[in-house]
Amino acid sequence: MKHTWKGAVGATAGVLAITGGLLAGAVLPAAAAPAFNEAFATQAFGIINSAPTAVAQFPGSSPVTLPFSVIPGLLITGPIDDQADGVSASSVITGVLATQLGKMDLTALGVGAGCSLGDGVSGGAEIIGGKIAGIHGRPIMLPVDPRPNTQIRVPDGLVLTLNRQFTIDDGTVLIVQAIHASMLGGAETLTIGAAGCNNMNLTPSPTITP
Repeated sequence: MKHTWKGAVGATAGVLAITGGLLAGAVLPAAAAPAFNEAFATQAFGIINSAPTAVAQFPGSSPVTLPFSVIPGLLITGPIDDQADGVSASSVITGVLATQLGKMDLTALGVGAGCSLGDGVSGGAEIIGGKIAGIHGRPIMLPVDPRPNTQIRVPDGLVLTLNRQFTIDDGTVLIVQAIHASMLGGAETLTIGAAGCNNMNLTPSPTITP
C-alpha cells in the first residue's frame, strides 16, 4: 500500500464540534508501513507542493497539534488539532485562508474531517463560516454539513469537492477530505482536513506453533 490518509472530530478552539467518526493519497515510500488510522491537516500537489502537515497516526503519534500552518503562496491557517486512535481519526483546522483559488480567496473559521469504525466505517466533514470571495462582491457560501462529494464549480477552473469520500485497498480504507480544491485544470490541488480509517484487521493474533 502506497497511500497515507487524510478527512467526527472533537471541538477545537470552540469552533467545531463534530461527533461520530469522520484522508487522500499522499505517496509514502514503498517500504513504509501503513498506519491503521491517520489524519492530517493540509497538503498540496502541483505547481506548489507541500507534504502533509500535522500527521497523526495510530499506531504512532497522536494527538498532533500546531499553532498554525503555511503553504507559501497558497494557504495559511490558525491552530490545528489532529488525532487518531484504534477506532477513529480526525482533523480540525481553524482560521483557514486559501489564496489564488481561481483568483478568489477561500476562508473558513473552522474545517473538520473524520472517520470512525463501528459496524463498518463511516465519515463526514464540517465547515464553519466557509466562503469563497465571489464575483461582483457576492461571496459563495459553503455548506456547514456538506453531503459526501458535494462539488462547487467557480470561474477560472476552480472545482471544490466538499466532504470528499472514497475508498482504497479493495474498499477496506475510507478516505475523507473536508475540502479538496482542484485548480488550473487539475495542475494544482489542495486538501484541507483529511482523515482515513482502515476497516481491515492488520494485527491478527499470532499462530501458536507447538
